[in-house]
Amino acid sequence: MKKTYLAASIAALLAASASTQATQVFKDSKNTVSIGGYADMNLSAYNNTNSDKSGELDFNDNTSRINFVFSRDLGSGWEGGATVEYGANLVGSKMVTGEGGRAVEANKHLNLRLGNVSLGKDKLGTFTFGKAWGVYYDIGGVTDVPHVWSPVYGVYGTGDGGLMGTGRADKVIQYRNQMGGLKIGLQYQPHTLKENENQLSGGTASTPGNDPKPQFNGADATYLEYGPTMGLSVRYQIGKIEAGVAYNASEIGYSTTVGATEASKTLDDTILGISLKFGDYDTNGPFVGFVYAMGTNHSGLNDGVGIKEYVGSGLSEGAIQPKTTSMELVASFKTDMIRPYLGYYNHKVEKTDDLEIEWGTNLESFTAATLTVGADLFIGDGFLIYAEYAMDMGSESDPEQKFINDGNNPNKTINFEDAMSDGYGGWALGLHYDF
Repeated sequence: MKKTYLAASIAALLAASASTQATQVFKDSKNTVSIGGYADMNLSAYNNTNSDKSGELDFNDNTSRINFVFSRDLGSGWEGGATVEYGANLVGSKMVTGEGGRAVEANKHLNLRLGNVSLGKDKLGTFTFGKAWGVYYDIGGVTDVPHVWSPVYGVYGTGDGGLMGTGRADKVIQYRNQMGGLKIGLQYQPHTLKENENQLSGGTASTPGNDPKPQFNGADATYLEYGPTMGLSVRYQIGKIEAGVAYNASEIGYSTTVGATEASKTLDDTILGISLKFGDYDTNGPFVGFVYAMGTNHSGLNDGVGIKEYVGSGLSEGAIQPKTTSMELVASFKTDMIRPYLGYYNHKVEKTDDLEIEWGTNLESFTAATLTVGADLFIGDGFLIYAEYAMDMGSESDPEQKFINDGNNPNKTINFEDAMSDGYGGWALGLHYDF
């Protein structure tokens, strides 16, 4: 059976989200329908010095999902398609894995992960419209392979990376093509968030709400805008080796009013990533993946750690990281029965003199580092048991590690490294079923 260009493109995009298996449930002379996804649950405990629940044993859903893929032969070599993927909360709670929330919010059993329409033709490439994996993930996703602890930098900021376009991009217009070993991706997002002060307080454009507004420099925001964004990825593969580079750029615009004085500012949000990988994580044999990334005003410090350019209320779970460099390395060896793997993630936030911590001092440089080790035991087609352990390496390895007081609770101390994201360090024992 001939595999069309668009079908191959859709399969590659779903593979990026770890939905690597799908079952064709309908096919006629023009149309095909496939269903895929996975169920993943684990018994786990995580360590975080900033969390009251550190060390607690819990049973969690780990980003289970289901997707539906439709394709239609339009004639003359053209093919149309659509993809819808929902995250499924199978146990009624959430486990935040990686940077930002990839799991479904607590007490919600479904959330939209992907939803897009595609149009493509062999050699001309494929256009995709809607919510799709951003082209930056072509690079940033190389090290996003452990089940629970894979804190990849710069992908999942603002929740799932939808606003900035580096994760599951919202409102995206995307083009992809492959010419031999060369793979290219281009994308554009219009303003993914544009709200006045009424909307920022949870109301409508003309009616204010009662929610607290995000703050900048200690003043309530009166206007907030994110985007437009633009992204580019280029990869080249020779045999089992693939090298790639990706760039994503956006703007964050806001205004505040203190008394009769209104102030506005625009921040440039950029990230550049370089990747190198050998082999395929899901194919028998060795796999090695490496990513180096540099970001400016990209991603956030979680747990409410405030920097002068503070962004809250959904745009970010904390504050903007002014300048960050990241090095990530993963390695595995897969056989028919077992796949041991390890990952090392090192993120360094540079010192800055012009962005002040909201509670008194300039931001000093610090490093967040995580070592993840694990193993998969394959017990049937698409079914495996996994064990994973993650160790916090930042506070022990970096003499510049800094601590500050929580502005909302002066008696509580926040560890910068732990504030990079919830759930760094711990163990998990889980079941994973691809369908």
